[in-house]
Amino acid sequence: KIRLVAQARSDNMACTYDLRCAGRLVATHTVPAARPIPGGKPWLELEKFLANDPAAALLAYGQATEAAKARGPAPVHEVVFDGLATGATAAYELWLPHAATVLVHALETAGPCTVERTVDRRPRWITHGSSITHCSEAHSPSRTWPATAAQLADLHLISLGFGGQCHLDQAVARLIRDT
Repeated sequence: KIRLVAQARSDNMACTYDLRCAGRLVATHTVPAARPIPGGKPWLELEKFLANDPAAALLAYGQATEAAKARGPAPVHEVVFDGLATGATAAYELWLPHAATVLVHALETAGPCTVERTVDRRPRWITHGSSITHCSEAHSPSRTWPATAAQLADLHLISLGFGGQCHLDQAVARLIRDT
């Protein structure tokens, strides 16, 4: 059994976790948002976006963000992946939410197991892009297109996809250089 205790930084986003082993998806677990936003988007007035009023949309998004900050983080939640294989050596990958920021409080294992740090020797692939690379609409974190492509090519993925048109280009370029 693997048990994760975490907390979303915002109470309006669902948190989806994937557990993978040997390239296979073992399980997906979603913790619903404590205070979901209608339509599932991080802004309150989606129709203003659809009406092509960027100033009103930006204002609505800012108001929603400030309201979420005022409320504080979501409650602590627990995710348990149970019924895992025993008696064999296996490397599990726990994929954190791709559409929400979380603070990890604890990661525990139970049962007859030994936890060891592994070194990922696969070639590293860094992706950078806007919302298309971020893939916030993907079903789960290991099923974004960068994750799928990395798995097919047996690469160690670092995804730097940011919703919001990549306005951090120079900072991200330095991060990629340093990595």
